Amino acid sequence: MRKKRIKKRRKIKIEFYFLPSLVTSGNAVFGFLSIVYTLKEKYYFAALFIFFAALFDFFDGRVARALKVASEFGTELDSLADTISFGVAPALLIYSWGLKGLEPFSVIIASIFVLGGIIRLARFNVIHLQNPESINTYAGLPIPMAAAALYSFVLMHPEPIKSKPFTLFLGAWVILFAYFMTSKIKFRSFKDIGMKTKSFLPLLFSSIVILGLVYYTGYTIAGVLYLYLGYNLSRSIFKRKKVSHYEYKAEEN
Repeated sequence: MRKKRIKKRRKIKIEFYFLPSLVTSGNAVFGFLSIVYTLKEKYYFAALFIFFAALFDFFDGRVARALKVASEFGTELDSLADTISFGVAPALLIYSWGLKGLEPFSVIIASIFVLGGIIRLARFNVIHLQNPESINTYAGLPIPMAAAALYSFVLMHPEPIKSKPFTLFLGAWVILFAYFMTSKIKFRSFKDIGMKTKSFLPLLFSSIVILGLVYYTGYTIAGVLYLYLGYNLSRSIFKRKKVSHYEYKAEEN
């Protein structure tokens, strides 16, 4: 009887093992669809597909942890899917939608973003293998957030950019977020805030964000991104000032 129960549990675990990988595959498929629709010059849908890929990326790790079937295979598959959906897809989208006026530098700028994303993902994998429990903070801006800085523009204004000043601004913006990904700035993952928390604020914030995504998708994505970025940058600056203050006091003593 006991052997039958063990076999049944193993069978259920094997069946569940593929579920996070299926979710991750959805991420990659939406990333590919974004590339296809960018080539068709249907920019709004291309941007929307990256957002859908981000939703799948948000849930795949949580599904794996909830089912206790997280694996190295899943980590590698997730990184490969992220390279397509949040590296190549947004870079191609922003190139076709807004950077063409900077030729020949537009290709270089888009390539810098892709390289920044690849470096960010490779570094994450190395850190994760060395310390699998280090999930509360990231070194560098997560690639889905960097991608959001690009495709949110397209969701807010789907028509291709023809303004030279904005094209220049956009080029600098892409390079800035490539830098954020490769920087050593610590970004909170907020994975330590779960459903068990007694605070009402996370639930309220999530409800507002969901409503915003339904009615004002691009503006809500941009708003959440800049809140996240501003919070982590100010936190990083405050910590540096605090460390410098203690070092100065130690030297005085």
